[in-house]
Amino acid sequence: MSAREIGESIPPASVLVAGIDGSGKSTFLEQLGLLEYIVHEPTVTPMARNFKQASLNRLLDSDFISERESLYLGLNDKFDASIRESLENGRKVATSGNTLVTLLSHTVMRAIVSDSQPEGITKSVINQWLSADCFKPEALVLVHAPESVILERILERQRSGDRAEEFWGFNSPYFLQRYQAEWRQMVDAIKEEVGIICLDFDSGTVSPPEMREIYSRQVHLAR
Repeated sequence: MSAREIGESIPPASVLVAGIDGSGKSTFLEQLGLLEYIVHEPTVTPMARNFKQASLNRLLDSDFISERESLYLGLNDKFDASIRESLENGRKVATSGNTLVTLLSHTVMRAIVSDSQPEGITKSVINQWLSADCFKPEALVLVHAPESVILERILERQRSGDRAEEFWGFNSPYFLQRYQAEWRQMVDAIKEEVGIICLDFDSGTVSPPEMREIYSRQVHLAR
């Protein structure tokens, strides 16, 4: 008899982890790995890293955003297939990127560079979530941190010799601050309008093991 049949709650089979650079997504994904999730992270692939390195000092405009979106949609074909295969084999999956999050994130990016109002951005994202014909997760977790913490983490990457980490374009303080603020509003809207499990963690104040413990407790309560 399954856990569902005997009335016990089980964790979501698929989790999407969102957040800006330096927010702590990778660290939280590692914690989900300890909970037997298979982790997929497109942003750490060589192709994604090479694109980021080659794009330093480019003007952040709609053309650049479309180019980035096209790259990630191409990467998502492989990751989406891997996610489906894992789920079909009864495995749990956690990812920071798939077709859905690529479409949503670049919708937000375009709205930011065009200086759209927050209400309009949220409405566009909800409509896209509901209409998108692609894999959709059972749970969404937003990892965020105060601006000072984000900037210090990026500075630490620079000190370690990571040439792709510069305070320009997608890593400019203004863009990071606006992008994180929009995602926090969107998670609230997605929870209300879409009805999936939504959680958020401030990685500047909550340790990785604490995130894992809170996640385990909260997703069971949400069931």
